[in-house]
Formats: sequence, C-alpha cells, structure tokens
Amino acid sequence: MFGNITPEFSRSVGGRTVADRAASAAYLGVDALLISGPAAGVDASMSDLREAKEAVDIPVLANTGVKHETIEDVSPWADAPSSAPAESRRGHLEPGRPRARGST
Repeated sequence: MFGNITPEFSRSVGGRTVADRAASAAYLGVDALLISGPAAGVDASMSDLREAKEAVDIPVLANTGVKHETIEDVSPWADAPSSAPAESRRGHLEPGRPRARGST
C-alpha cells in the first residue's frame, strides 16, 4: 500500500511537517510514500522529497512531474518515480519520450 502524504491540489490542515506525516504513515504500515507536486504533472518539491527520505526507512517515490531532464535531480531523494516519464501519441504511452508542456 502506498501513502500519498503530499497529494496534489491539497495541503496539510494541521500544519504537520512532511517528516511528521512520513513517520506517521510508516508507523501505520504503508509500503512506500508518494510525494506529489501541487498539481498533476508538476514537479514534487525537492525539500519535501528530502524531508520524507530522511525521516523513514521505506521507499519514497516522486509521484508527479518527473521528466527525463529532471530525473537525475530527483534520484538522490526519491527511490523511484511512481511512473516512467512518457509521452502520449495517438492514445498510446511511449516511455522515455517526455512531451513539452502545451505540445501535442
């Protein structure tokens, strides 16, 4: 089971830190943590990834925004992206071919 502790389009109501939420989710038994950006396709905060990774001993996945050009920046703090960078062509995903925002 994955726990999305920084879900896109939301924020922590109680003001708990990412480290606190990560530790709590790990205590509850999740298998991995998802760290998301503020919206689908937007990079997760490197500080959120780092804070979660330093707080727990379970895998931390970058849940949104990972692209070919950013994967090396993300890799020190995320064990993996939650999905491979991909591009949609004619309704099919083609791994490894990120699409520029706004392109068709």
